[in-house]
Amino acid sequence: FNSTKWACQECKWYGYKKIELQFLPDTYVECELCHGKRFKPEVLNVYWNWKNVADILDMYVEDALDFFSELPHIREKLQLLVDIGLWYLKMWQPAHTLSGGESQRLKLVKNLLKKYKGHVIYFLDEPTVWLHFVDIEKLLDILWRFLASGDTIVMIEHDKNLLKFAH
Repeated sequence: FNSTKWACQECKWYGYKKIELQFLPDTYVECELCHGKRFKPEVLNVYWNWKNVADILDMYVEDALDFFSELPHIREKLQLLVDIGLWYLKMWQPAHTLSGGESQRLKLVKNLLKKYKGHVIYFLDEPTVWLHFVDIEKLLDILWRFLASGDTIVMIEHDKNLLKFAH
């Protein structure tokens, strides 16, 4: 990742080219060399379980969880994403396309995967905004994991149902 050694030489990992229009918004067209796959042909010719790296990175997290079910070190990370309600993200989802809540939940997953646990304070700014009540329950389960490991959570929240769990 991030090494130009394996990147498409035409688009440099982007999979598209930006066409700047003088008085109109920029437009983007698929790279003619890699056809949006972002990698050199020799990388795309390597397959594992009938999928190459571009196919895998184009999967949704939920599908990748099934695909990597036999590999515990990958499955654990993907399961956390599903548990926190981010099953619908693409494996190669650009960060600028994430909402604030999605970004916060990704950061929570990242911290749950760290080796050190406990005695950390997390500040969350309305993490349940626009979430369905089922996703709020998933988020609560994740937050309880932090509390169980000795962490502290300071949260700004307006959802009355969530506030009843606060100390």
